[in-house]
Amino acid sequence: MKKFISYLMILGLVFAPIAGAYYLPDGTDTVPHITTGKTTVADGGTVTQVTSITTGVTLNTLSGQITTVSAGLATGVDATFTVTNSKVVATDVVICSTGSYAGTADGIPVCQIEQVGAGSFDVNIRNTGAATLDAVIVLNYVVIGGESS
Repeated sequence: MKKFISYLMILGLVFAPIAGAYYLPDGTDTVPHITTGKTTVADGGTVTQVTSITTGVTLNTLSGQITTVSAGLATGVDATFTVTNSKVVATDVVICSTGSYAGTADGIPVCQIEQVGAGSFDVNIRNTGAATLDAVIVLNYVVIGGESS
């Protein structure tokens, strides 16, 4: 493990006093990096859902974009699907956000992670708007490594 005289720890990443240098708690320095004030994850990918809004997808990356089928969710209705991801462990934190939605202006898709387990996580999409969702939704996600001790 690398040692620093002073450091800053954010979301499990240890940032060295030298601008742009960092190390993960296990001493490696291979995945996230700092560029102009934001943390990025170099391990990304994309996947497109098929068949229905509840059809699962597989994307084995620490960050990515999921494009759903045309949602068809009425106001106040939820849909959940599983993302199979071999890089996820049960103690990880997964964050999702709606990247884009080009459908009816009064349809508002909101995503949240319902459950994280070894090798997968569940994404829930809810229509919080006043009109039925009628287009594809692009969801962004990132996996943050977590530990139980």
